[in-house]
Amino acid sequence: MSAPHLQHLAALIANDGHAASFQSLGQYRTALLKEIAQASAAPEQEPVAWAICHEPGKVHDLSATYSNKRAANAHVAGYRGDGCPELHITPLYTHAEPSEVAQLRAENARLTNQRDAILLQARVWAGEAKTQQAITREVGEILGGIPSWGPIAAGVEAMRRQLAEARDQQEKQVPLYEAINWAAGVLPEGWSICLNIERDGGCVELFDETGNQIENFASNNERLDYTVNDAVEHALEAASGVEGGAA
Repeated sequence: MSAPHLQHLAALIANDGHAASFQSLGQYRTALLKEIAQASAAPEQEPVAWAICHEPGKVHDLSATYSNKRAANAHVAGYRGDGCPELHITPLYTHAEPSEVAQLRAENARLTNQRDAILLQARVWAGEAKTQQAITREVGEILGGIPSWGPIAAGVEAMRRQLAEARDQQEKQVPLYEAINWAAGVLPEGWSICLNIERDGGCVELFDETGNQIENFASNNERLDYTVNDAVEHALEAASGVEGGAA
């Protein structure tokens, strides 16, 4: 068994996450035995070159390589001496080490999962597009044909403007404002209405042409605009001499 295979097996045994991925000790043992069998069956390969490095097994610079082990050893021997850093030789192979194969398999699995997720999202988007297309077709059938999006957008914008204008008109048409305008136009000569507003409340006071306050005119005091209308009606009845209208 080659040194790379031994290093790969040692890394698997030391990897707690790899061991925890199995549901039982038997499964873990079977996987290790399979790895050992594969490593033992793998043919030994001769290095294609030898690299010079400062730490065994760690190649930082491939420029210092030799095609045979004797030349590499001669290079290392030439640098031995006082003040020279210790050098080592590391074999280089054309085949991938088992650890590298494991990394490539993990990367391939990750890319496969990403591809499946992208395909799933694409299917979801395709389904949503078909739904939107069906809705557009249904609307087009109702309208007598699928119109272009330009007129539809213009129509939606026109509806928004109309809605904004309607809201502005609604805000201007305040019931109390209308009630006060009506009272100002029809109150009998000399009669007056006063609005007293305070925090958490308010009241409507009615005065006749002599300045006397009419305190008990008929009103349910439900809202100020209704109360103003009730005061105006009382004043009109009283001024016209209708029976029951006097204070």
